[in-house]
Amino acid sequence: MPSRQQKVNNPMKARPARERIPQTQVLEWLKEHHPSLWTTAELDRAWVWLVANLSGDGNKAVRESIKEFGFIFSRHGGHRLPSGKTGFWGHSCLKPLPFKRHGKGVAAPRPGPKLESPAPSRVDPVREQENEPSMEAEDLEVLAAILG
Repeated sequence: MPSRQQKVNNPMKARPARERIPQTQVLEWLKEHHPSLWTTAELDRAWVWLVANLSGDGNKAVRESIKEFGFIFSRHGGHRLPSGKTGFWGHSCLKPLPFKRHGKGVAAPRPGPKLESPAPSRVDPVREQENEPSMEAEDLEVLAAILG
């Protein structure tokens, strides 16, 4: 029986991709189904953001409706818009969301032979100086004459 960790991180059970919808259609849907939200909607690059406060039990049906349509809640304190307002619900429209792994971010070790990489070569500056040829007596005399 697979462990709980294997069940959670199973990539085969990922959520289906959200349908990509142009911004104009997202705004039309908002205007038709939630006119009060349509007036608060702002565009920022490829996203449509809702600036309205949808917290509380009275807005639960609205939150479920927009979530079902493809809006996502910004859990990290909202998204700062160019107008200075903060949007808490956003729709990515035609822009796909990046794939993000949830977990420790460390890949499981793969079975197979371990290949050891050679240690990086380090140059010791003290030893390197010892190996350099020293100045000859004639060179020292010429240098002394130049300097002084």
